[in-house]
Parts: sequence; structure tokens; C-alpha cells
Amino acid sequence: MSAPTISAVIPTRNRPRLLQGALASVALQDVPDLEVIVVDDASEQGAETAGVVEAFREHLQIRTIRLTHQGGTGRARNVGVLAARGEYVAFLDDDDLWHPGKLRKQLARFQTNPRRLPRLGVVYTWHQWVDETTRRVRVRRRPRLETLDDLFRWSYNTPQTMLIRRTCFDSVGLFDEHMPTKQDFDLLARLIQKFQFDAVEEILVSCRDHAGPRRTDDYRARAQGAEILLQRYARLVRDPRALREMYYSVGRLHLRAQAFDQAAVELGTALRLARLPQKPRHLLFFALAGARRFLAQGGRRIPA
Repeated sequence: MSAPTISAVIPTRNRPRLLQGALASVALQDVPDLEVIVVDDASEQGAETAGVVEAFREHLQIRTIRLTHQGGTGRARNVGVLAARGEYVAFLDDDDLWHPGKLRKQLARFQTNPRRLPRLGVVYTWHQWVDETTRRVRVRRRPRLETLDDLFRWSYNTPQTMLIRRTCFDSVGLFDEHMPTKQDFDLLARLIQKFQFDAVEEILVSCRDHAGPRRTDDYRARAQGAEILLQRYARLVRDPRALREMYYSVGRLHLRAQAFDQAAVELGTALRLARLPQKPRHLLFFALAGARRFLAQGGRRIPA
């Protein structure tokens, strides 16, 4: 059997209904030689997940890798990348959808390389968020991502939109499984320092907001992941707007995690970096962190 052109990696855990929709969107892709790797992250609903996958075997070249111990999305994605045989790797979460033509348009951008980028490693698309209950749509269009500054200024960390040349992982490594969160942001930060990104400027991915969690509600873990990003990349960022956004984001997460001392430090730095139009917003959160820190030190109970 010849090697596939694209390997689609789909991590999943206990969401067979959503996985069915994700796989249906993959089945609508019109690229030759596509393999699909579903990585089951030790689901308690393993039988249901297997049944969903089985229903698509007639339409897709698909296989399942079942992990015996839960390792998280980063671990599941890494297992998929290591098993991938394609020249390119695409990621899809089990609660997201690819629009028809997504992979074909990205592959064409790689093959024609219209901007003549000598180190083209990633082609991404625009995307949208869709609330499954209200059907409200929020469109996310991003200008060209060319530098680490761009990545942090626009807070772009959506691997579901990306088609990545397989050899890029040999150069920058895989998702950092030791990070509690933000592994996707970390990978993209490594990629954009060594390879060039191009975009298909169309909305070709729908991310579904639904009743179940899309990301961890553990704000302490999210703040820890953001702090790791800050430690690794803040010294490499040159755009004050991007640096401000980094400190502001991690400060907000510390605030949600009720780590008020750290929140005040990070939000204070963001306030100093902010331009005049942004200062009122930053001052508000800096003051909020200070007030909650004061109340906490006074022994009063702080509401979540």
C-alpha cells in the first residue's frame, strides 16, 4: 500500500456523538490518499467510540489507536503524529468540523506555493466558533502569521485549522506533554521560528461550543501553562503589543485562579506596556487584582 498524502489525527475521549460529526466532515474531504488516525485517550465509552469508527470504514482509510491510560490531548496527538505515514499531518478535535474542500485547498497552497516561501511548513485557514445551543457564530479571521510576535499578538493557537509538513516535527519536536495546558501554543511558537506559515483566507473550520467542556476549567492549570509560555518566549517577542497581550492573558488567568499576588504582578506589567487607548481596560483588571489581594489578606472569603 502506498503512503498517504495526508494523515488526519483525531484525539477523542468519551464523546462518540461529537466524534461522529467530526468524522462525517472528514469523509467529505476531496483529497486522494487520506488516512485517518483516531486516538482514543482511554475512554470509558470505548465500545461506543469503536462503533462510530467502524461505521466510517467504508468511506475512509481509518484506524484506531486506543491508549490504556489517559494522557491528555497533547499525548494523544503525539501518538497520532508518530503513527502518521503521510507527507502532511492535519489535526481535528472530536468536537470540531472541517468544511468541504479544506484539505484540498491547503494541499494546493503547498503544491503551488504562490508566495514562493522557501521554508513553507504550515498552511492554516480561518475558522469560526458555533454555539450548538444558540447557533451564534463568531468568526475568527487572522492576518498572515509570519513571526512569533504575530502569534502572540493575535493569540492564535488553533491546530485544527493547520496542515503541517510531517518533517517539521522532526525539526521542532512534538507537543510538550509536561505542560498542563497550552501545548498547542507552544508547538506553534516553535514552528513559526523555523518555518513559514501561509493561509487559505477562507472559513474552513467550525469549532463547536457545546455543553461538555472544550478545555479544562482548571484555571490554575491554565495559568501554569501560560506562565511556561511567558518564561519561554517573552524574551523573544519584540512587539510591545504582543508582549502586553502575553502578560494580560496570564494575569487574567491568575485572577480567575485566585492567585491574586501573581495576577497583580502580571497585570501591572501589562498596564505599563499598554498604549493609552488600552490603559482603562488594563487598569480595571489591575485594580481588581489588587482589591481581591487586599481582601484575601484581610481574611475575608473571596467568591469564585
